[in-house]
Amino acid sequence: MRANRLYLTVILLAGVWGGAHTALAQQTSAYVRPPAVLTEPIVVLNSNIIISGILHEVNSNDIKAVKVYKGNKADYPAQLRNLGVAVVDVQSSERIKSQSFAELGKQLGINGPVLFALNGHPLDAPTVAGLRIAPAAIGQLHIVRPTAGQPATLVDVWLAQSPKPEHAPGTIMIRGTAGG
Repeated sequence: MRANRLYLTVILLAGVWGGAHTALAQQTSAYVRPPAVLTEPIVVLNSNIIISGILHEVNSNDIKAVKVYKGNKADYPAQLRNLGVAVVDVQSSERIKSQSFAELGKQLGINGPVLFALNGHPLDAPTVAGLRIAPAAIGQLHIVRPTAGQPATLVDVWLAQSPKPEHAPGTIMIRGTAGG
């Protein structure tokens, strides 16, 4: 009997802590992220999988072409036009695990209408439908539940940043071998 009461107490405490923990990760008011200066372009694999922050995982021998889109949005493929100022499209035969934005919403347990944003910039329906995202490319997720002013849940996906080199500023890197 005492063991059962202890077990129930542990379950109740875990439930209360878990509920509080979840509530901290979600906002019920309008979400406003301070404007951030993005120092990196958005990197996309084969024009449909966002891989920003994980380009180093693509085998350089498998890269067939690299296209840089900057400036005139008319030159961008349709699903990339709403992504940002600069987009790097890497064409490769390598396969990377990815999921659609709809699958991401289901994974987060979101029911009902959902809007997506990428690094604070709202994504339109064709962009959401035409792109996938590598889970490893997701740095942060910010979820704003529906309100009277915004009837849909907003999921703001902030991309992972590329790893920074581990050498000190000003280090000169020399390629090649020493000797004759």
